Amino acid sequence: MKKRYVLIDYENVHNIDLKPLLNQEIHIMVFHSEDQKFTSDFTTRAIDLGKEKIELIKMKGHGKNALDFHIAFFMGKLLRNQKDLEFYVISKDNGFEPLVNFIKDREEIPAYIKPSVADIPMLKHNDQIAKDNYQFVVKTLSDPARLNKPKTMIALKKEIFSKCGRKISDLQVEEMIIKLKTEEIIECDGGKIIYKKT
Repeated sequence: MKKRYVLIDYENVHNIDLKPLLNQEIHIMVFHSEDQKFTSDFTTRAIDLGKEKIELIKMKGHGKNALDFHIAFFMGKLLRNQKDLEFYVISKDNGFEPLVNFIKDREEIPAYIKPSVADIPMLKHNDQIAKDNYQFVVKTLSDPARLNKPKTMIALKKEIFSKCGRKISDLQVEEMIIKLKTEEIIECDGGKIIYKKT
């Protein structure tokens, strides 16, 4: 299995949403300058990801394209030690294109430059799967002919896992339940579930 790396040029792209990466088998490297501040949302998500999945790399000193050279150095370092890799550079700087193209051509390693985390192809695919799962769960729970709907939060969570083939995480199930409440499909009274749209 390929080891995927997301290398973020935080100096170039400030509003980074790490949320789509929470449930991915991926390693994130965030390159930033000494005096750069992180948004509170970014810090929260970085804590959620944990040290084993996210690495903050502080650049010392200043200079034109200095951060870009740091990213290039780390990509070379990773390539020296392993070959079954995939790179996603998150930056709006088109100067990375010759580098990622060189890596693809010379090393035959998948390497891409994307303007945001949301543009990573595998995440777009996962997002569609999440939408399909949610629509399937809504259809099942909204069936007026069904009599044995889950009556407790625990039973509802088990049912969602069962219907989605356990291909989703605990966090995704929680997000699905929040959406069910927001769209007034269910209501929670303590641990009991009330169905509003049947």
